[in-house]
Amino acid sequence: MLGSNGTGKTTIVKILTTLLKQDSGTVIVNGFDVAAKPGNVRQSISLTGQFAAVDEILTGRENLIMIAKLRHLKNPRQVADDLLNRFGLTAVADRNDFQRLLSDIRTRKINCVIIKDLSCLSRDYVEVGILIDRLFVQMNVRFISLHERIDSYNDPESVSSMVVPITNVMNDQYCYQTSKKIRQMFDYKKCNGQFIGSYAPYGYIKDPNDKHALLVDHEAAEVVKQIFAMFLNGMAVRAIVNHLNDHGVMCPSLYKQS
Repeated sequence: MLGSNGTGKTTIVKILTTLLKQDSGTVIVNGFDVAAKPGNVRQSISLTGQFAAVDEILTGRENLIMIAKLRHLKNPRQVADDLLNRFGLTAVADRNDFQRLLSDIRTRKINCVIIKDLSCLSRDYVEVGILIDRLFVQMNVRFISLHERIDSYNDPESVSSMVVPITNVMNDQYCYQTSKKIRQMFDYKKCNGQFIGSYAPYGYIKDPNDKHALLVDHEAAEVVKQIFAMFLNGMAVRAIVNHLNDHGVMCPSLYKQS
């Protein structure tokens, strides 16, 4: 949807998403009137970010947590931690300063970026290419990499040099190989029966003497046995949930906090 400032683009989107009531007329989304049945409309639509992060100041970990919450996944923090561990990205998951740098560039607070070498910018060669060839150019930002002797202002040709993509690919491959080795290590541990998760699943606790071993949590285990027994007897999931709630059984997240 295109239009100059003040033509009503945001207003129309707010009306379509039930955030604003129209002054007149009828609006139908997926067969539902947005004014009469806003709940049905909200169930019919979803959200996606314009960029990789909806909020530019969020870290990688915070973005994963946000997406997990939007998908209504249980234990969103655990989901984020497990994904970061699986792909070997824990070390770069909380680059607050890097996110702040990108935010300041987009808001034109910064017009020059100086780094020691290209790996400091990112080890993803695609991301580096997007930043150098698109974002920095669009925002008229001078880019300097000391080690590779790149200066987009004094020597514009240095940015287009073969040194840049080759170095970026080498950095990317180093990161990929490191991540691959970490995944292989995790696979090896799993094949040997070692637990690699951040948190023990409901019904178990981590062995205080061995973080890769699980012990039965006898209190929670009784609840798990009840759930299996009720399900095998033909009870529906909702009926099991209601039964547990009626008997004051805490959900796994609350039980963990207790």
